[in-house]
Amino acid sequence: MKNKRLKRLLIIMMMLGLIILGIGVKAYMDSKKYMTEIVRKNESLIEKELKKVAKYILMKSPLMMKWGRL
Repeated sequence: MKNKRLKRLLIIMMMLGLIILGIGVKAYMDSKKYMTEIVRKNESLIEKELKKVAKYILMKSPLMMKWGRL
């Protein structure tokens, strides 16, 4: 009698553990996906700003002042 109850209890505990583990893995994957999305957005913003700065520097360079636009 005791062994059957113990086995059932262990099976239930293992199933609950697997469910909790599955929820944790899903939350981790979602957060990882969200973070990579944020990093991509930041990279594109940084890239745009660098292009603006590079364009400004080119416009203010002595060669550009002397000969005008290339």
